[in-house]
Order: sequence, then C-alpha cells, then structure tokens
Amino acid sequence: MIQVPIHVEMEPFVNGIVADGSYHGTAEVVGDAIRLLARRRRLLDDVKASVAELDRGEYTEYGEGSRQAFMADIEFARHKYRG
Repeated sequence: MIQVPIHVEMEPFVNGIVADGSYHGTAEVVGDAIRLLARRRRLLDDVKASVAELDRGEYTEYGEGSRQAFMADIEFARHKYRG
C-alpha cells in the first residue's frame, strides 16, 4: 500500500471536502485526484496525437454542402472515443 503525505497547504482543502461529505476520507480524495490526473494525461496524449495528425495533413475539410458528412464523422468519433 502506498502512503501519501498531504502537503500542509492542501490539508485544509482536503479536510474540508471530507468534512462536507464530498468524500469519505483522504484515501478517496487521493484516489479521485489520481483518476483525474490519469484522465488529464490521456487527454493531453490525445491532443498531441491530433496535432501530429494535423501536421501530417491527416484531416478532413468540410464545406457548406457537407453538413451531413461532418455530423456523421462527429457521431463516429463520439462512439470511438467514448470512455
């Protein structure tokens, strides 16, 4: 089991969100923080990959008459990247 000390400047915040019932304890706060950090890292990796695709010219341009194709691509991406 990993034990993580909470920096003294963060203690009031952590204690406050535990006291107000948002979390059941500091372990739950730390667990949520780690999940958010992991999600942030995945999002940043996705952004970097997307920028690389743009740099390689891997993108689709949409014009005035391509609304349906655009919406279909959004729906596809929504299902592909869900989670």
